[in-house]
Amino acid sequence: NTLWPRTVVESLASKNFAMGAEKYWRKAQILSDAVLAIVSEKPENMTGNMFIDEELLRAKGVTDFKPYRCDPNTEPPSMMELQATGEEKFER
Repeated sequence: NTLWPRTVVESLASKNFAMGAEKYWRKAQILSDAVLAIVSEKPENMTGNMFIDEELLRAKGVTDFKPYRCDPNTEPPSMMELQATGEEKFER
């Protein structure tokens, strides 16, 4: 299995590489919750998949993603939105 974040996730890498403003990030907790969702399943049911953290958690019943935001008032853009619109839209 592989697990990918939908948004930039708060980490030393996102800080060191100046990956936009923190208000556009999610906390790393979203990845750990997604990993727990994967490992809580029987291995034969969770093999050879590519997951995106938010999609996986939605499939498991999570509907509120506000607790994962670094800034509770800002919905972080997806990686695809960042790439499509250009980084200049999201201040550093």
